[in-house]
Amino acid sequence: MTRLCIQVVIYCIYIINISNATCHNKGGDYMTNNELLLEMSDLLDIKLKSALQAELQPIKDSIRDIKLYLENVTDKDIQLLSENYVPAAKRYEKASAQIESMQADIDVMKNVIREHSEKLQKLA
Repeated sequence: MTRLCIQVVIYCIYIINISNATCHNKGGDYMTNNELLLEMSDLLDIKLKSALQAELQPIKDSIRDIKLYLENVTDKDIQLLSENYVPAAKRYEKASAQIESMQADIDVMKNVIREHSEKLQKLA
C-alpha cells in the first residue's frame, strides 16, 4: 500500500513539473506546486490511515476474542485444576507416608516368613 502511494506521489510530481498546472486552494488563491504536493500528501495520509484502520480491525477483533477465551475458559480451567490439585496433593502426601510404613511392614513379614520357612524345612 505504501509503495503505491509513493508511486502516486512521484507521478503527481512528474505531472506537475510537466504541465506547470495550477490549482485553487479553499480560499480561491492559486496553489504552488509545493502547496499542491502538500495537499496531496495530506490526502494520501488520510487514505493510508483509514486503510490501516480497516486492516487492523480484524486483528483487534481476534485479540479481543482471545482475551475473552482466556478469561472465560482457560482461567476457569486453571481454577478448577488448582482446586483439585491441593486435595490430591494432600492425599498423595498422606498416602506416601502410609506406603513407606507398609513397605517396612512387608519387609518385616518377608523376613518372618523366610525364618518360618527355614524352620519348617528343618522340621520336615
